[in-house]
Amino acid sequence: MAGETGMIYNIQKYSLDDGPGIRTIVFMKGCPLRCKWCANPESQETFRQVGHRASTCVLCGKCYMACPKKCITLAPDDERKVIIDHDVCDNCGACVEVCLHDAMRFYGRVVTVDEVWKEVKKDLHYYFDTHGGVTISGGEPMYQPDFVAALLKKCRSEGVHTAIETCGFVSPESLDKVLPFVDLFLFDIKHMDSDEHKKWTGGPNEPIQQNIETVVKAGKDITIRFPMIPGVNDSHEHLVKLAERMVELNGMAKKPIGIDIMPFHNFGENKYQNLGMPYFFAGMDRPPQEKKDEVMEIMTSHGITCVVR
Repeated sequence: MAGETGMIYNIQKYSLDDGPGIRTIVFMKGCPLRCKWCANPESQETFRQVGHRASTCVLCGKCYMACPKKCITLAPDDERKVIIDHDVCDNCGACVEVCLHDAMRFYGRVVTVDEVWKEVKKDLHYYFDTHGGVTISGGEPMYQPDFVAALLKKCRSEGVHTAIETCGFVSPESLDKVLPFVDLFLFDIKHMDSDEHKKWTGGPNEPIQQNIETVVKAGKDITIRFPMIPGVNDSHEHLVKLAERMVELNGMAKKPIGIDIMPFHNFGENKYQNLGMPYFFAGMDRPPQEKKDEVMEIMTSHGITCVVR
C-alpha cells in the first residue's frame, strides 16, 4: 500500500482553514465536476499539464524553440505574453526543461504514499500540539480512492488526524474505500436543485446527497461547505431550502452538523490564464456583507451553527 501511486498537484504546509489545528493539505488532481467558479482549474484533469505564468516570463523564446509540436507562439512585444495551443500540446515538458524563470511549469506529478508521508511527517509536532493533521483536497480526492485510502490509512496508523474535502460526486464504492480512514469530512453542497446543479457544475446532485447521508449515518464528523455564488445559489429561497436540508441532516446525525459558508472569490482567475482556459466569472464581485448577514440569519434561525469564511 505504501507504494500506491497517485497524481497530486500541490502539498501545502501550515494551513489553518481546512480542518482543526495546523494542517498539511495534499491536493489531488482530477475531478468529475466542472464548477464554473472553480478556483483550482489545474485540479480538474487527471493528467499532468503544462502552464505558463506571465508574471515571471522574460520572453526569452527558449520555450518556443524547444517545443517539438510548435504549439507555442510568442505574441508581439507590446502584448508581452506566450501563447500555448493546448489543443496541440501533449504536455511533453520540453518547454519546462529549458525555462530558467519558472514561467513554464508542470501542474501535476505522480507520487507514492511513502513520498507524501515523508513530507507530512516533518510537521508531526505541529499536528499534535494544535490537534491538527492532514487534509486531502483536490480536485476530488475520491477520484483516486485507492491512493487516498492508503495515504489516510498511513496517517491514521501514525496517530495523525485525517480530513477530506469532497464535492461528493463519487461512486458509493469509492466512498466505502476511504470511509474507515477519515476522521472529518468537509462536504460540499453547491445547489439544492438538481437541474441547476448540473447546469453550473456538470453533474446532478442526487449522488452527492446520497453520499452525505451515508457519511452522516456512519457517525463520522462532518461539516457542510457551501460556496455562495452570486446569481447562482444565493437567493433567499435557495438559502432557506439549504437550511431545511441542514435540519434534515442533523436529524439523522449523532453529532451536530454545522455549515461553513464560502463566499465567491476570483483568486484563481490567473490560473485560468496560465492554462489558456476561459474564466466564466471574470469581473464578478464578491458577495456583499448584507448577503453574508442574510445567510447567517437564515441558518441560525433554523438552529444551525454557521461560519462565514
